[in-house]
Amino acid sequence: MLIGTNLQDENENGEWLLDAIDEVLTGKVSNSTVGDVRYVVLNLNKTSVKITDPYRVGDSQRVMETGVFKKLLIEWLRRKYEYYKLR
Repeated sequence: MLIGTNLQDENENGEWLLDAIDEVLTGKVSNSTVGDVRYVVLNLNKTSVKITDPYRVGDSQRVMETGVFKKLLIEWLRRKYEYYKLR
């Protein structure tokens, strides 16, 4: 789901996306659409994240709990950092 997105880029720390997630989790905003993740659009709210791949034909959406998505993203960024550090 994150492969090929700009979150995979070596110097991308994902802070802007983590901030958007925190804004919906804390209730600062009720929902947010993040379209600057290359190849996917994320619709965030306090309970769920809808991930849409506008380039995929057919089943192009996935939904997961926002807290789970945040944990997944943090782990993705940690492992990506380790990958680039070891190269």
